[in-house]
Amino acid sequence: MSSPEHANYLLIDGALRPGALVELLKDDQSTRANPLYMGTRWSELHDQGPILIQLDADSPHVSQWLNEPRKQQDSTLLYSTKPLHVVANHLRHFICPPDAWGGNGLLRFSDPLVAIFWLSSFSDAQLAERLGPIEHWWVGRPTHRWQEPSPSSWQRFSRVDAESSWTPEFAFLDHPQLAALARAQRWQLEERFYQWLNSRRPDSFAAMNSQQTSDWMQSTIDSGLAWGLFTERGLIIWAEISLDAGSDFADQRDGRYQTWLDRDPEHPRLSPELRIKAFDIFRHMHRDFIHVR
Repeated sequence: MSSPEHANYLLIDGALRPGALVELLKDDQSTRANPLYMGTRWSELHDQGPILIQLDADSPHVSQWLNEPRKQQDSTLLYSTKPLHVVANHLRHFICPPDAWGGNGLLRFSDPLVAIFWLSSFSDAQLAERLGPIEHWWVGRPTHRWQEPSPSSWQRFSRVDAESSWTPEFAFLDHPQLAALARAQRWQLEERFYQWLNSRRPDSFAAMNSQQTSDWMQSTIDSGLAWGLFTERGLIIWAEISLDAGSDFADQRDGRYQTWLDRDPEHPRLSPELRIKAFDIFRHMHRDFIHVR
């Protein structure tokens, strides 16, 4: 049963696939669906959270998931011999888990991107404890917009040991899990940056191949963080200027940034966030600065 063709559960992220529950019930009134937010304090948002669907042997959902990449972006496949309510109640343990920082925020485990980073952060023994009644969980591997998707681009997470009795500590997000979720957020940030930069200037990455784009995205965000930026707006401005004037724009002795910095003794005293925003206003007032590279 290690092949996704044998999956008998579909987990949909209702926020990523709006109207999924209504559509499923419209197509087949006999659909066995369990919105996982039902019975929790998020019941009113049950159609926007994780929705667990039990699949029949001849269900078209599995082949659709395997053959339509977009399905792998908002849903995952599972296999379990246990009934729907057992699998659903098990997954509910992870809706709002406590973490090592003292928080207990929502964990979007039905989002395939979150799921693959989260599940990958456990050892085999730890994973077996978290999977519980789930024997296999198939998650599509995320692919950035600038990357070519690979065939069979999914990853299987399997329980190698016997099912353990549930204890609350299994839901706990320790530092490895928090680090993994931070990497998922970083992945999403890079994706948003790419979309924004391309919408602003369609040829932004025309001269770069896939690996060069990945390297540029990572190094640009890292350099912005190292410079002292911490908001998404500040980092996107940093990325825009890096594309327009070169990644070393802040270090160019005769560059426009250094010239602007020297114009007013107050400029260097600004915090990095205020400084990059003030410089951005200046450069847009002097349009000759834009698209010089």
